Amino acid sequence: MYIMSTKFNHKKIHKGTWVAPDGNTCTQIDHVLVNQNKSSMIQDVRTLRRPSCDSDHYLVKTVITQKLVKAQQNSNTQRKQRNRTNLQNKEKLNQYRQSLYNKLEMTVERQDINT
Repeated sequence: MYIMSTKFNHKKIHKGTWVAPDGNTCTQIDHVLVNQNKSSMIQDVRTLRRPSCDSDHYLVKTVITQKLVKAQQNSNTQRKQRNRTNLQNKEKLNQYRQSLYNKLEMTVERQDINT
């Protein structure tokens, strides 16, 4: 496990995460812990002093970048090709339109949002 909040060089005011009740002492007690294999994903860790959270702790902002793995496609699987030549035939086109119209007519329109 790595403590990422101490890795980056920032001013002390951007490292402190807790303010003591006296208002002068600022210490770093909140940390970001990451596994060793995920530590390269963390780009930056700093404290945001501006947002008011009604707490004596400051917000800790972590910038993370993650690479998405490209899904591999099997060469054995092929896309199913549609036979578009049937749509050029007027009889089959009208038959398709009629069946589609009938299916849409069978669906019930819901007027009430709660149902």
